[in-house]
Amino acid sequence: MGREGFVTGWRNASASSNAIDTIGRQTTYVRDLRARLSNDTDLFRTIYRYTFNLIKPENQKSAPMEAATDFWKMFFSSAAEKKGTLPWNSRDTKWLDLWIDFYQAKVGRPVNKDLWNMVLELVLKIKETGGENLEWWNENAAWPMAIDEFVVHVKEQRKALESMDVSY
Repeated sequence: MGREGFVTGWRNASASSNAIDTIGRQTTYVRDLRARLSNDTDLFRTIYRYTFNLIKPENQKSAPMEAATDFWKMFFSSAAEKKGTLPWNSRDTKWLDLWIDFYQAKVGRPVNKDLWNMVLELVLKIKETGGENLEWWNENAAWPMAIDEFVVHVKEQRKALESMDVSY
């Protein structure tokens, strides 16, 4: 990307709004863009998908697992002070933590573009009303294998917790 890409990007941004030709205007533009990310799913999806090209090494088809997990933490963090994120963890389930722990322990390989894109779709599906129960999941659907295995893993964990005898 380099300097040329940086300059071209700011020129393109200026073409769609007022001139963004000072550090102050650039700061304001980025702050406004980050604020929109939390509420504009299409914009979030565009930036999320574009990020894959930035984190994968040149001439490679996959992103290193460490880079992908770092970016998942950035994009899906539940930290209230982080504007521009799409918090994935809920009151009852630490989805982001479960996913990263699962991926690192059970999958442990670089992340291809399909999986990268489908993780966002998984987040959005879980965030839908009733989505946390995972009843929408179908083993015959076209999810990447890592996501299928994750859903099965979570369901098995939940079933094990439900079957535990906690009465004394």
